[in-house]
Amino acid sequence: MKMKRLNCLFLLFACCAALMAQENRRIDLSGYWKLFIDTQQKYSVEQVAAVPYNDTIVLPATLDEAQKGERVTWQNTGRLSRKYSFAGRAWYQKEIIIPQSWEGEVKLLHLERTKVTHVWVDEHYVGNSLLIASSQQYDLTPWLSTGVHQLTILVDNGATCGLPEAVYSSHQWSDETQTNWNGIVGQLFVAAKPAVDVSKLQAYSHVKERSVELRTTIYNTLDEPVEVAVAIYGVLFNSAETHAPAPQDIKVTVPPGGGEFVFNYALGAEAKLWNEYTPNLYRIQVELSASGVRRTKHAVTVGLRQFVTQGRHLTMNGTRVFLRGKHDGCVFPLTGYAPTNVADWMRYFDILRTYGFNHVRFHSWCPLEAAFEAADLKGFYLQAELPLWGAVEENPDAPINTFLIREGKGIMDCFGNHASFVGFATGNELWGSIEGMKGITRTLRAYDGRHLYALGSNFNLGWLGEQGDEDFIVACRVGGQNDASFEPHVRSSFSFTDAIDGGLLNATYPNTRMNFDTGVSNTNKPVIGHETGQFQVYPNSCELKKYTGVLYPHNLISFVERTNRKHGIAKSEQFFRASGALSLLCYKADVEMSLRTEELSGYQMLDIQDFPGQGTALVGMLDSFMDSKGLTTPEEFTAFNAEVVPLWLASSYTWYNDETLSGEVKLFNYPEHALTDAVVEWKLCERVSGVVRQSGSLAATNLSRGLARIGDLQLALSGYVHPVALQLELRVSGTNYANTYPLWVYPRKASVKKPADVTLFTSVTPKLYKHLVAGKKALLIPTAHAYPNQTVGGLFTSDYWNYSMFKTISENAKKPVSPGTLGYLIADEHPLFHLFPTSTHSDWQWWAPARHASPLIMDNLDSEVGMIVEGIDNVERNHKLGLLFECKVGKGKLLVCMADVLSGSAYKECNQLLKAMYQYLGSEAFNPQLELTVEEINLLFTGTAGTPKIEGVRNVSY
Repeated sequence: MKMKRLNCLFLLFACCAALMAQENRRIDLSGYWKLFIDTQQKYSVEQVAAVPYNDTIVLPATLDEAQKGERVTWQNTGRLSRKYSFAGRAWYQKEIIIPQSWEGEVKLLHLERTKVTHVWVDEHYVGNSLLIASSQQYDLTPWLSTGVHQLTILVDNGATCGLPEAVYSSHQWSDETQTNWNGIVGQLFVAAKPAVDVSKLQAYSHVKERSVELRTTIYNTLDEPVEVAVAIYGVLFNSAETHAPAPQDIKVTVPPGGGEFVFNYALGAEAKLWNEYTPNLYRIQVELSASGVRRTKHAVTVGLRQFVTQGRHLTMNGTRVFLRGKHDGCVFPLTGYAPTNVADWMRYFDILRTYGFNHVRFHSWCPLEAAFEAADLKGFYLQAELPLWGAVEENPDAPINTFLIREGKGIMDCFGNHASFVGFATGNELWGSIEGMKGITRTLRAYDGRHLYALGSNFNLGWLGEQGDEDFIVACRVGGQNDASFEPHVRSSFSFTDAIDGGLLNATYPNTRMNFDTGVSNTNKPVIGHETGQFQVYPNSCELKKYTGVLYPHNLISFVERTNRKHGIAKSEQFFRASGALSLLCYKADVEMSLRTEELSGYQMLDIQDFPGQGTALVGMLDSFMDSKGLTTPEEFTAFNAEVVPLWLASSYTWYNDETLSGEVKLFNYPEHALTDAVVEWKLCERVSGVVRQSGSLAATNLSRGLARIGDLQLALSGYVHPVALQLELRVSGTNYANTYPLWVYPRKASVKKPADVTLFTSVTPKLYKHLVAGKKALLIPTAHAYPNQTVGGLFTSDYWNYSMFKTISENAKKPVSPGTLGYLIADEHPLFHLFPTSTHSDWQWWAPARHASPLIMDNLDSEVGMIVEGIDNVERNHKLGLLFECKVGKGKLLVCMADVLSGSAYKECNQLLKAMYQYLGSEAFNPQLELTVEEINLLFTGTAGTPKIEGVRNVSY
């Protein structure tokens, strides 16, 4: 069958606004369709008449939802598993009846979201569409006469569908999250339109003039010019205030074929602006009437706003904004695709708002109309992306470049009117031709200048810095200069492949002064931190029962089963809680580094939500369903992730009691109306008892929007004669804006010496065994890295993303592999901690011991041991790890510390932990109840620690 080109006019139709029709002018195609799944790919486009339909399906849906295709039996731990899968050509057919009243009208087929399609009316080939990120439109007019017709749609999601291979790794297509489904979802209908009507309606806001420029394409299928009366009227519809701008009447003459017209609709001086705090929206109606032609109405929703750059700053309506963003990788486990209804997206944005976010970046995909509608209503700033995580060619006519430009124009046509649509990127972590990226960006900016453009989120992993054609930069680093000292970085955590020791947060002594000023200074354009965070949390068994949809959590079940077998259900739950607390601690530190960076324009966190693909990255405080894991509360999270955050800037979390606690109080100051005067109340209280030890306030005036200075705080600590854990609380008086910081004070002069009856050993030797068998006490602190085959490395932060992915990447790059641990589980009430106050999880006073630690692999140990501090291993490796434990050996008593606090004597925390161990060893409380034999001790330090084979996970960026 000879292929026919689609009518270009209708390919460019906008989505909902341009296709609004009265209910009796639309045939809803949802419901039963005949189905044939061509598992052998036997029938080509030319064989439409021979397709043997043998099944049915109810659309809109995917084959996965209908349980069609191949039943999946193969599973791995790298991602959620599909229950059914199919890639290739699937044929859908439905009988439709065209009423007599549609005679002489234009008839359009609308498919809101699908894959590559081909369409037939009866046996007449209409054409095909390669759009996957926006709606597809087909003009069926030549073939849809009055009466009964067969509508056939071929949906092709196979490797030969006609799209560039590079697209398949994007979140628009990949099985990692969204899944490469076959089907049609969202709105599905045929609409009748008159001979003269609007085919495209784009709204451009002009804030200064308080007007909207309506760029309108009107087609005319008649053979003669038509005089059309255009009536424009609008109303503010989502505010407690009322406002209805004066209507406007215009007459235009539309030539045969049609033309483009620009209507400037004045909203008036009292028009309300749109922003995150007051998302005022106008519904503007454009009504067309002409003699002999059916009258039509078209609605467009407009938020009057101006989102632009001013140097390194982003501004909304002239006011500087800061993007507190979430990365979105299209994680929707029940369906395998994004919601098509507004209600689900309203829930999504409501959850994010309660955790302090105002921005979402969609990683290598674009959501549907419902997402933009909900974001408009909720006041969210969205960054959409083209469906690419791969390479761009220099040749503008290369298949990948033409694909991206086509998709970009489709996205602009469908979603460009939305006030929430503020940013756009060519894709995720692109590489290849910079000139190619620039060409795509220039083309799309010229096509639609309403959004700010990035060449690509974190293109070339940030190494190349600014390139000149971007409006803003989304990156983890801005250029590569002095990368070894972390200078270009604009986030604190990395894999060990990408930064020494995993970046600033793990490699640098804990403080609350670090920021990204140097990295941001490498450009004069706004910088948004790319994929901030990525701190792992132990798996949570409670969410398994939620997977009732198309995806099966084989990966999570495997992790839960293996951890429960190894450690027991109760211990696994404790690991989950302790690792979650550390992850939250790290997220807070990473975010606050961004807040302290005066010229930074935002960050995009990866993630508040788990990412159950790419090796399974359980990095969220929320699970894959956006439900709380019970690790934090919105109130606790928004203490550091909100429009106003009081900040404490100091050189350390730990202090000696002969020092002055000194630091600076600043205010992250981005509310609707920035605070110009503020009183910050502070109090220093004991963390356990809550007793307030010191309190006061700081007042400041003439505060700037952005990062504002409040004042200095200096407190004498001489009154703390015993080690104590404190909490500094900062609260903006008269508001709910409050933030807290843990602090520890140790007495410097308190001398705790090693008890005379305790012998210190730094290695396991026959002398140690002899000493213990003789009934004596011993403290074993092996020199760090002395037992590389029986230990893992020292790591303070929770392991980045997931161990399996970056282990392989690091090895291939000949870089160090992350130690892979998720912090410590600590018996905080153990008497050893009388001099070293601690929680049940890793906190900042554990940084120095952790960095000098080599947790002992204890898998070969059959006996139980008195575990005081236990390392939490990643679920892929799943070792039993001991950091601090005690046991009897014969008649002797042994305390083992796998943190080399002797080598770490330059740090007060290591010295204090050593003092705590000495005091405990000299007390009657040192009386281990569990016994190990000499042979068991020897096996721990000389035996081979078996490690399971860990399959590497491919990452497109490496």
